[in-house]
Amino acid sequence: MSREFLTRVQDKKPYIEVKDVIVARSGMYTYTREEVLARGHKPTRVKDFYTEFRPAGVIAASAGLFDMIPVTKKEHIDVEIGSDNFHDFSSAIIGGPISVVPMPNGLDIGLQGRIVFYTKDAHDYYKAGNRETSADYVSESVLVDNPDEVGYDLRLTKITSVNNVAITAMGRGGKDVRIQDSVFTGHTFDEIGRENMGLLSSILGIGGAGEKKFSAVIKDSLAEMRSATPERQKVIVGEVLERVAGFTPSDMRSALEGVVRDSFLHAEQALADWQKSATLIDGVYARCMDSEKELLAKVTDAGKGEAEAKKGEKEEKAGEKEEKAGEKEEKVGEKEEEKGEKDEEKKSRAKDTAALVDERLKALLPDLITEILKKTLGAGGAEGPRGTRAIDSGIGLIGTEESVDYALEGIFGHSSGM
Repeated sequence: MSREFLTRVQDKKPYIEVKDVIVARSGMYTYTREEVLARGHKPTRVKDFYTEFRPAGVIAASAGLFDMIPVTKKEHIDVEIGSDNFHDFSSAIIGGPISVVPMPNGLDIGLQGRIVFYTKDAHDYYKAGNRETSADYVSESVLVDNPDEVGYDLRLTKITSVNNVAITAMGRGGKDVRIQDSVFTGHTFDEIGRENMGLLSSILGIGGAGEKKFSAVIKDSLAEMRSATPERQKVIVGEVLERVAGFTPSDMRSALEGVVRDSFLHAEQALADWQKSATLIDGVYARCMDSEKELLAKVTDAGKGEAEAKKGEKEEKAGEKEEKAGEKEEKVGEKEEEKGEKDEEKKSRAKDTAALVDERLKALLPDLITEILKKTLGAGGAEGPRGTRAIDSGIGLIGTEESVDYALEGIFGHSSGM
């Protein structure tokens, strides 16, 4: 096959290009006051810009929502893309499986998939230098009570749906949330170590290098409660529970919330036997951290597991198809074998019938031919005088018994008298 032919066939692919792409990340995002108000929030503090914290656990849990999502032709649009307007507004597709990968800053996680360009609109826009991405999605978030202390104003709690992804000149997620122009490093969390990335600090806002133990945070809060006003006491408790809320909802998080509430309800008792209290608090907190890491590990490996599952299903279907083909061939073989047996039986019967007919003919034919010859040759008949007919044959004289016997002897090798 010629190289020219191969090139021509390869040029027939249904898409223009395929690239790796980061479509979302955890960490801090900035919104204007108008955007925050449009999302239904009413912050008490008036500012031009507000910061939203997106926990890694929330982003990782939404990975599947970014699979098979349309990409706009360029920048964001004012409508949602659906089946009725897909051809009007989309130019590419985000394909999966969507993987959870570490971001270059060592703190955040990102969602990586593949972008498949089907038309020139988005591809030309990307080639012109617009390489960052921005997702259009519906989410839930809450205002925090202590923005100065935690460093952000809102916390993302859930992504409920994703409609499309836009290729943009400047995305809210930053320069690393973009189409990858080279092969992404693809390091997994296990390869570089979650703790070394400071990932848990990104999830909870605490627990990173140099941070106090969670029990120390509780102890300081309990000490402050002694001299705080009722209003301030509510704020202190809310700040601690806000940190606990950074965990993904689970039984362990509920247990930690219970331990924190009990510590505040029985503050003097907890402080009186602090070593025991601290051991309990840090123990439950550590269990929560382990649960969070397990969740992230599952989500991280979900893409690989899904791909392997699909491969297994494909192989299973191929096996079933081969098995059905084998059954079909077996049935065909059985039919052919049955037909062959019937043909053999038919041939055998025909052979037996022919042999029987031959045997009977051999027994009957001499007498039959004798009668025919007698009638044909006029032997012993009353029609015409003897010797009036002549033929050019070796039978000899006609009209006698001897001439008939001689003819039969020429045919069967014996006379009619045998």
